Amino acid sequence: METNASNAAEIAAASPWLDAAILAAGVSFLTAIVTAYLTSRSQEKRLRTQLKLEHSVEAAIIELLGNRGWEMRSFKTIKHHIRGFEDDELRRFLVRAGAVAFQQQPSDRKNDDPHRDDPEKLERWGLLVKNRHNLDKANP
Repeated sequence: METNASNAAEIAAASPWLDAAILAAGVSFLTAIVTAYLTSRSQEKRLRTQLKLEHSVEAAIIELLGNRGWEMRSFKTIKHHIRGFEDDELRRFLVRAGAVAFQQQPSDRKNDDPHRDDPEKLERWGLLVKNRHNLDKANP
């Protein structure tokens, strides 16, 4: 009986510490939940903005390359119209938009073309749907 009484006395003495520990654990748990929720909302918003930008770039590329008068455009011209991206990043956008690249040889250019020997003008891009017939002519 004395053991039970001493245990009860120890529990009663530790009770304020135990209550404080339980309260601290509860507050920590709620803080973690709120932080995780706010972080996920922030990441979702950032991802939506990034995807919206990527979609806008791809739509602009399709519009630029889909123009009736042009089957292909030089990479330099595309880069001039769609600014703010590194070359390789812009090439990835072109591929996602359904474009394919062609390397035009200087000998294929007209002699009066002022950009005949400009290496940047030799990389040409066009939408695959408009250039299937050029795939057979392309150099490997």
